[in-house]
Amino acid sequence: MNTPFPFRSLAGLLPIVVLVLVLASPASGQDLLTQAEKAYDARQYRQAITLIDSLVTLDTLNINDDVPTGLRVEAEAHRALDDWEKALETLDEALNRDPFFAGAYELKARILTEQGDYVEAQAAAEEAARLEPQSQNVQVLFANIKFQTKSYGAAIDTYSKVLSLNPTNVEALLNRGRAHLKLGRLEEAYFDAVDAIEIVPDRPEAYRIKGEAEFRARQFRNAINTYGTLIQKLEDGGGTAQSIATAYSNRGQARFNLGNMDAAITDLNQAIQIDPDFAVAYRTRGMAYGRKEQRDPACRDFSRALELGLNDPFKSEVEEIANSYCAAP
Repeated sequence: MNTPFPFRSLAGLLPIVVLVLVLASPASGQDLLTQAEKAYDARQYRQAITLIDSLVTLDTLNINDDVPTGLRVEAEAHRALDDWEKALETLDEALNRDPFFAGAYELKARILTEQGDYVEAQAAAEEAARLEPQSQNVQVLFANIKFQTKSYGAAIDTYSKVLSLNPTNVEALLNRGRAHLKLGRLEEAYFDAVDAIEIVPDRPEAYRIKGEAEFRARQFRNAINTYGTLIQKLEDGGGTAQSIATAYSNRGQARFNLGNMDAAITDLNQAIQIDPDFAVAYRTRGMAYGRKEQRDPACRDFSRALELGLNDPFKSEVEEIANSYCAAP
């Protein structure tokens, strides 16, 4: 009488069975990768991670070219779940399997930048740029890290290189405009913003850069118009409360500089209504009340601005005014 094999006796055969299935069905790895990508796109991040883990488990011989790509997807999923450490570990595993995987270096640089580790981020970005010198995304990432480390001139050079290949790269235009502002190159910043607006007229950041360039160039009427458009774009497009309050505050400052105190106070009231802890808005409104010789509300605003931790150069200015104008009998 034949006795069936005990179930546990098959355990030793499982790795062989899995290997045979993998070799016999080369599409299985690609299928898992495709499913994981779809899960990630649907924001089902834990499912994506599970699918990639299955893909890695199947690849017992480390021969599946889909695995490094899959590990990058898994790292993106860990990043979306705010598990930065696991995301970096996963990318290191991808690079261990494929040391020439530029996409893994690029994502590693992005994560390290988000974590504020600019030295390691720059090293990863340089490697990605070396492996894919024609990739605009990699070059922009490299320039962004230069910007974060305050190497604005080097950042501008790299953004300009990208724009020489693709003049419509909006991220490069906007970021170059920001770098120009940092260096006080107001005209260059202005024209970068104008070019960006022609390409993407609904992008609020372009109006912010244009408005700041105009304001700092003392073109206050133009700045008022630009900030008005910015406010509309932010309110229509779901801008954050802080960004909307800042736009109102900046327009109020421009109106103050033109001597229109009532309009300035109206804008600053709006900024403070949106963000009651906006120290700079209290400072500017206090200045406007002072110009109108309304001492009590001016001094209340100066006091409130200082309570909220107003920073220099405004802090020293307001302290001086409070110690003289507000302290006088």
